[in-house]
Amino acid sequence: MNVYDFDNTIYKGDSTADFIIWCVKRKPQLAFKLLSCGASYISYITKNNSKTKKFAVLTSGGDASGMNACVRACVFFTMDR
Repeated sequence: MNVYDFDNTIYKGDSTADFIIWCVKRKPQLAFKLLSCGASYISYITKNNSKTKKFAVLTSGGDASGMNACVRACVFFTMDR
């Protein structure tokens, strides 16, 4: 949940950071997962010197008309770059 309140009348603070802190307080084991994900991200950024690029298309997994065309368009778009 993100609250965009530019004059701090509805919510004071960063809603995303506060939500993560709230989740870690409720389930402390999430802190290890967050650290693991952060370390993997930093490792990926620093070692990404290869000429091959990877991308992911996340879908809902259910039946949706036109989803194959959308994924195909994403592949063709990235191949042109």
